[in-house]
Amino acid sequence: MTRVLIARVGGIGDSLALLPVFLALKKDRPDLDITVLLSPIGATVLNPVLDGVRVVTVPRASLSGVAGLRYVPELVKQVGRQDKALLSYDETAAVHGVAACVSPCRVGFSSGISRGECLLTHRLPFDPHRPVYDMLYDLARFMGGVCPVMHSVRLPGRVEGASAYGELHVRAATSLQEWDVMHRLAPYLEAATGFPWLVRRGVEDRRSFGDFLAGIAGARAVVSVHSGPLHLAAALGVPVIGIAGPTAWAWDPPGVPVLRLGPKCQPCGLPGAPARVCWRGDHACLSQLLPRMVMKSLLPVLHAQLQGTVSPCAF
Repeated sequence: MTRVLIARVGGIGDSLALLPVFLALKKDRPDLDITVLLSPIGATVLNPVLDGVRVVTVPRASLSGVAGLRYVPELVKQVGRQDKALLSYDETAAVHGVAACVSPCRVGFSSGISRGECLLTHRLPFDPHRPVYDMLYDLARFMGGVCPVMHSVRLPGRVEGASAYGELHVRAATSLQEWDVMHRLAPYLEAATGFPWLVRRGVEDRRSFGDFLAGIAGARAVVSVHSGPLHLAAALGVPVIGIAGPTAWAWDPPGVPVLRLGPKCQPCGLPGAPARVCWRGDHACLSQLLPRMVMKSLLPVLHAQLQGTVSPCAF
């Protein structure tokens, strides 16, 4: 057996971007003894497919900066000796340090994002304009024995409830990704689909993470800003549409329609270097949107995704 460490310590979208890599290696390379290094939230999201895999968790925030290096010795003990280590393009220096301590073969990307990249033994090309899911799949291609073409994969767990509802997710990791008046879409969506739409505001909802997951898994459809819920709904196979601000199209989940209705400066964020400050100062890519404007683009997509059950409605 070849022992392989797969490291992706990040949020919901970060973790799900690794799903095609993980499932391809698990299915096509039964000779691998896989250990994954994930954040607690990543381990929870990927839990349905982690059977037979060793899981080590650590919060990403704990690994930031020089202070994060103090966690390296303990993580080295938990991870154990590995033959190869596969790392995402934006892992912290601490994660690179763990990989250097446990494996003689360390595969990552020449992104220039992490100082720990100097510890890699194999550097794969990094292109900020290339779809992130497919770029990460290069880790599976490097290992060999898998289909060279990345296919869309699904995360088990979707259970459509007895009562139909939609979810409108308005919060993101940074305020620059949020559209302040997005909640106003709810009545329009209800009129168009015939079922209620629940406005979700992340931690403000004070729901458990389990309830958060169950809510998306049971929804008839989801509309979200470019954040974790967008990736989760896509992975579960829930009909979903994204509304993007500064986020690069390279971060769009495969096959998911994402609306970008803003100015030509969009996007101003790149994978590994998300935008946190609007250089224009007016957040035009989202602030200039109007609910009626967005609904005119949303309705045809919803109509196709919900198999023609969307009714025309007046704005």
